[in-house]
Amino acid sequence: MIPRIAILLVAVSILSVGAAQATLIDSFNAEEQFLHTRTSNPIVWNQVEPGSTVAIGKFRDVMLQLTSGRSDYSEVMTDFGGVFTFTQGTAEGLARITWDGEDSENTLRFSLNQDLQSPTEDGFLIDIAEVTGTGVILQLDVYTNDADHVSSYTTLVSAGTSGTLLAPYASFIPSGGSGSANFDDVDAIVLTFDGTGHAGSDITIGSIETGKVPEPTVWTILATGMASLMFTGWRRRNLSR
Repeated sequence: MIPRIAILLVAVSILSVGAAQATLIDSFNAEEQFLHTRTSNPIVWNQVEPGSTVAIGKFRDVMLQLTSGRSDYSEVMTDFGGVFTFTQGTAEGLARITWDGEDSENTLRFSLNQDLQSPTEDGFLIDIAEVTGTGVILQLDVYTNDADHVSSYTTLVSAGTSGTLLAPYASFIPSGGSGSANFDDVDAIVLTFDGTGHAGSDITIGSIETGKVPEPTVWTILATGMASLMFTGWRRRNLSR
């Protein structure tokens, strides 16, 4: 049988990874939202109050904008199943989710006052359920104090992408007039899905939270390496019999 010490070392290496704490930004549960645009009404807004256990700051503002394409534009939806869907059909446009506390739905307020930086938080984790078409540009903006102190992260989420997308704080760049945002003092968060130039591309996401991707510790690396070497030696001895 495989040496017991090898099994023990593997178990130790797994346990040493541990689970990282996180701050929930939005689970998209409760308070269903549905937005639909037309050429005659190319921008629509909606605000709901799903509560602090569902969305950071208790409120969620959603905006949908038609930029080109069919007059009967497709939808932006959230549902009780914990997903947010941006569906373009044959049109092009963008959807925007804003977390900034209680205010009017089309006003950017800076009232979260959230510390999102700690030893267990170094980025945003976005659960990507499905992406179709040619992909959708995702932009995440983080504000401190006002619109002049903002840091942004932008990436093209390509078709077929699924799983957790990590937006590390270190990858955000200053995009405000007076400097960058402070992740230990976040007052507003804006997530934009830009389908401009990507007609017919859709995206569905699940929860958004902050967290830290577990990194192997020195003990984890040593334990895994020793276990691998011991298993290799055991296998060679048994094959030579």
